Amino acid sequence: EAQVSVPPPHLWDLNDPFLYRVSARVATRVGTGVLARASSSERSVRCGFRDFHFERGYFRLNGRRIFVRSTHTVNTCPVGIQYAPDPDFVRRDMLNLKAMGFNMVRFIWGGASRAQLDLCDELGLMVYEESYASWPMDDSAKMAERFDSAVADLMLRDRNHPSVVVWALLNESNDCPSFWHAVNMLPLVRYLDDTRMVMLNSGRYDGHSDIGPLCNPGSGRWENTLSDQHNYPRVPHTADIIQMLREINGRDKPLFLTEYGIGSGVDLWRTVRHYERIGEENAEDAQFYRDKLDRFLADWDRWHMADAFGRPADFFTASLAKMAGQRTLGLNALRANPNLVGYSLTGGVDQVSCGEGLVTTFRELKPGTVDAMFEGFAPLRWSVFAEPVNVYRGSKVKLEAVLANEDALRPGEYPVRVQVLGPDGYTALDRTVTVTIPDSPRGAAVPRREGDLTPRGAGVLARQGDASTRGAGVPARQDDAST
Repeated sequence: EAQVSVPPPHLWDLNDPFLYRVSARVATRVGTGVLARASSSERSVRCGFRDFHFERGYFRLNGRRIFVRSTHTVNTCPVGIQYAPDPDFVRRDMLNLKAMGFNMVRFIWGGASRAQLDLCDELGLMVYEESYASWPMDDSAKMAERFDSAVADLMLRDRNHPSVVVWALLNESNDCPSFWHAVNMLPLVRYLDDTRMVMLNSGRYDGHSDIGPLCNPGSGRWENTLSDQHNYPRVPHTADIIQMLREINGRDKPLFLTEYGIGSGVDLWRTVRHYERIGEENAEDAQFYRDKLDRFLADWDRWHMADAFGRPADFFTASLAKMAGQRTLGLNALRANPNLVGYSLTGGVDQVSCGEGLVTTFRELKPGTVDAMFEGFAPLRWSVFAEPVNVYRGSKVKLEAVLANEDALRPGEYPVRVQVLGPDGYTALDRTVTVTIPDSPRGAAVPRREGDLTPRGAGVLARQGDASTRGAGVPARQDDAST
């Protein structure tokens, strides 16, 4: 074993994903005289320094509070599950998420590929990673052994990636043996890695609110400082649903909405044609989608849908456009909710045979959806609401504009002009109000500690040390100004 100090390290961050490379070389000399020969072996690994934890009500990266914008992927591909017909599919997933404004990707129900984690390291995408044991395992004599093996193998393989900031043990587990095994496995997790946050059970379907949902780096206990929830309201979103999303909370704790999402109809027409194009029309998934398309075409005739759409493909185009609008409504509501400190959108890719993704199973961008996500994730934006959305002449409409400010606007007073414009340049409303972003005192910064890069034994060359820049009195999260 050896230790190497890096004082002070250049921190890995979302917009500056700085990476270090550690190389280890072992050389031997065999024989003597003219018969002597040298033999050597060298391995190299990249790593980085950063600190991600939950403190004083907010997620913090290198001491700076951030709003977690995540989405999940199960890495499914059209043929062979994890073996894409186009090897570029899984790379494009990460690039698309970064371009849309996400700062985290959740690899649900199984680990990411090494190539994907390398790309997340390079792009500045945080990773929330689960093992294959995260979907609750049935109880058996081998359950504990298999659970431990799935988690430990994942951690040993991926713990040198600075992008990996969260290990997650379970997803939507109820009160069952695998849940209690996860509760009690922190000693094993901390033996393998004490530098990362650990999440217990996404959605907290177990009903044990007395057990905290997370364990911060360096801690050995479940901390009850956060609420972890899933929420799947009906679509289209009604006024009541929008209001619910604006007010949903963790009671007395900040809320991490680890799953929320909507979907559209899967474009069965294009999906089936893509399978035919790559010569895989007999694949299991291809047959599944072909059956759904045949049933849809029967309904097309039965319901006289040609009276509303020119051709079957037009129905799916309209469905995708409708989803883009619903994404905007949902994002408006969530960005206007001061109780949220992060959320994970369901989902990044059309998976498990449904249309919940931002891109299709063949990685085609859904028209309008990318724009909706990019605009909705702006660190400073107005979420505008009008209710009711349909009125008769002479009726009243309630208008609201809520400012979402992720520390992008400095404390101070700002004039805001609110206008409602009608046809032919008619101005129905023109009002100027003042929005105040209050100041919060900052405490003295705590000096950064050195991060130690510690080469380990055979097979594991380096395990990153996380540098902490925690400060006292970091300002509270954005103040939402409502007009």
